[in-house]
This record gives sequence, structure tokens and C-alpha cells, in this order.
Amino acid sequence: MIFVTGIIVVTNFLLLGGKIIMEKIETIKNVLRAHIGQRVMLAAVKGRRRFVIKDCTIENVYPGIFVVRTKDEATGYDKRISFSYSDILTKTIVMKRLDEKSA
Repeated sequence: MIFVTGIIVVTNFLLLGGKIIMEKIETIKNVLRAHIGQRVMLAAVKGRRRFVIKDCTIENVYPGIFVVRTKDEATGYDKRISFSYSDILTKTIVMKRLDEKSA
């Protein structure tokens, strides 16, 4: 199932075939497309016991990837990072929408 609430995309399903995966990816694309320009908190797994949490803005959605923009803490410049939709399916990244009122 895919839940769309305060958390933009949370997936929890069994892989039953390519058709289900493609439907899930299309749903993820549609949800991300609806949130372009919004701030999100992104948690990405970088390896064994390592992960990164960043405050990002969803910049654009493409057929195979989506792009987020964040500030590089070292230089202070904007940085663009791309992810594939399978990163969300495999929970390599998790995104949570930030409430503009609390920011």
C-alpha cells in the first residue's frame, strides 16, 4: 500500500510481478509531481550503519529519476541530487513533507 499523508511516500508491499512494480513507480511519480517545489526532509541510507538526513526541495520529476535541491553545508551553495524511484520502493530513501507553518 502507498499512504499519502504527512509522509509523502511510504511503501509496504510484496513484489508480485513487474506490473505491480510499474504501477507503484507511476504512483510514486504522480505523488512527487504533485509536491514539486515543496520542502521535504530526506533520509538516505549511504551504506552500513550510515545515513544522511537533509532538508531538501523537490525540484523536478523525470521519467527515470527525480531531482531534489539542498544546500551544501561545506560550501553554502545549492546542490542538486538525483534519485531513482526504486530508491523509494526499496526504502533506500525516505521522504517526509515539512510543514511550512513550523519552518
